[in-house]
Amino acid sequence: MRALRLLWAVLLVALALFLGASPRPVEAHAAFLRSEPAPDSVLAEAPETITVWFTEPLEPAFSEVRLLDGSGAQVDNGDSAVRADDPTAVTVSLPALPDGVYTVAWRNLSAVDGHSLEGAFTIVVGDAPAEMGAMQPAVGEASGPELPEAFMRGLILFGSLALAGGLAFANLVIRPVLLTGDGAATRGPAGARLLRASRLLLWLAWLALAAGSAGQLVLQTAELLNVSPGELALGDMVGLVRDTTWGQLWLWRALATVVLAVTMDAPLAAPKPAREGEEAASSSVTAMVALVAAAGLLLTLSLSSHAAASGELRLPALFSDYLHLLAASLWVGGLFHFALSAGLLRTALPAGERGAVLAAMVPRFSTIALLSTGMLAITGLYASWVQVNLPAALMAPYGLTLLGKMALLLPMLALGAVNLLRLGPRLAGDDGAGRGLGRSVRLEAMLGVALLLATGLLTSLEPARQVAARTGLGQAQRFRQTVERTTIVFGVEPGHPGRNRLVVELTDAVGRPVSNATEVSLALNYLDAAMAEVPVMAQPAGEGRYVAEDVVLNLAGNWQASLLVRRPDAFDARAEFYFALKHVGSAEPLPQSTGYLLWGVELALLGLLFLTVSLLPQRRWWRRPGLSVAVAGGLALLAGVGLILWTAA
Repeated sequence: MRALRLLWAVLLVALALFLGASPRPVEAHAAFLRSEPAPDSVLAEAPETITVWFTEPLEPAFSEVRLLDGSGAQVDNGDSAVRADDPTAVTVSLPALPDGVYTVAWRNLSAVDGHSLEGAFTIVVGDAPAEMGAMQPAVGEASGPELPEAFMRGLILFGSLALAGGLAFANLVIRPVLLTGDGAATRGPAGARLLRASRLLLWLAWLALAAGSAGQLVLQTAELLNVSPGELALGDMVGLVRDTTWGQLWLWRALATVVLAVTMDAPLAAPKPAREGEEAASSSVTAMVALVAAAGLLLTLSLSSHAAASGELRLPALFSDYLHLLAASLWVGGLFHFALSAGLLRTALPAGERGAVLAAMVPRFSTIALLSTGMLAITGLYASWVQVNLPAALMAPYGLTLLGKMALLLPMLALGAVNLLRLGPRLAGDDGAGRGLGRSVRLEAMLGVALLLATGLLTSLEPARQVAARTGLGQAQRFRQTVERTTIVFGVEPGHPGRNRLVVELTDAVGRPVSNATEVSLALNYLDAAMAEVPVMAQPAGEGRYVAEDVVLNLAGNWQASLLVRRPDAFDARAEFYFALKHVGSAEPLPQSTGYLLWGVELALLGLLFLTVSLLPQRRWWRRPGLSVAVAGGLALLAGVGLILWTAA
């Protein structure tokens, strides 16, 4: 039972690391994106409406915006609603308001992941008070517990991947090799022991999924209603399931979980004697139902993922995300079963018999591993384009995690190739190859755990494209001019309406910092409408840098900065800079044509991957298993080429 104990240790460590590494769940929800008017706006008169945009579509019944006066009383018209033409925006109309400081309070429920956020920001109508400079921009924080929700999400992810991958391994490896083949492991205590251990793994994964789903429903409802879990009534949870997209997905996941409880033992059931062919056929059908339920289970995860919030590219993004989850489950879930099988067979069977069984298992599982890791790499590339839409966003936590995850795939591919091409053919006659296989599988298990952790981490992190849109990442602007033998670099950070940081860097003709300027001043003019000039004085920051902090520029559009630099040992230097401020989140959407073109490239690459694997000597493409892989590859290649040609036309 050493193998089983080792597997238990790996699983427990993986789960602990996942929970410890998971960031705050708030980072993946419908975060505040922008508003009209912008946070901290100083308005000459009250607007007619207030609109707040978020990073994900919202549930209309549980999302609202309110306007509060200085006493906390609600002063809007009470008609807050999610916009029909934009499910990411909430609007409320306003009556005529007197001058004063007002608070915009918002609360939302994501239609993608079912989580609630709330936050507030301030606007001023009329003259700004003296303390306006200390006001903070919009913030949002989760209204419910964090660690328990992360724990439940981890259980669901682990259970789903382990169930789907374990069932695939049972159908594609255990059943054809040990149950219907000539493997002697099924004709004695070793076979019974192996089947019991495999069933145990499946049921552990099922229990993790069931417990995580039930706990998540309780926590989500408590979070939404802002009560403790002990105060919930059954009707509260039924209402959430009935009235929200997240709840309906939860219901489908629960249904798949129930179906799996009834059917998942079938792939590990030994075939009945020939005279009882009807029972044997029934078992095969039941095994297929279990596989379909597991596939549906993964689909519910994709439909509540970041891909579901990809706008016009929702279809290709969901397709890629689903294949990504499927590949991860096939490899990681199957790996646990393979490691368990290899360990038990090594201790329960003689060398010759053990080698024959492993020699039959390795080509099958190595093919699955190669296909899975290749699919992970290809679909990961598409996801990186969708979720990380500019180079600067790679430095966001999501981008860095995605790069780390992609880096894991190279050694995974290498190990899969070694197992398939080198160790597999030697297993039947070389017991040393079996020991080498054991080491390789253990290393693959470590990489698989890391891959699972990275996948779980990505589900918790806000996509880099959303970070870029919400924070203005990549909108910072820098300009350079040389005036009076002085090189001037002017920068605007972050480059969107609201508070900005203006930076002036001065160097002389030989590149030395100019630190003796007695005055570095700017006159800011809005070019799209007649507005009063905004004077700004930059303060010395050392090494030739002069900085003006917290400059409030509330209007999006074109601006002019007139710069004056005075020095005691040189002529005054004057320069004009022109820059544009963009609303946070108003960057150009991902081009639909490019998205579908890249989807075609993705399909074509997947087709080439499948065709290449079908041509490996172990697959024998003209036989049934290899032919299935070849046909799938051919269809994917044709679909990809067709999509590329259609998009290009």
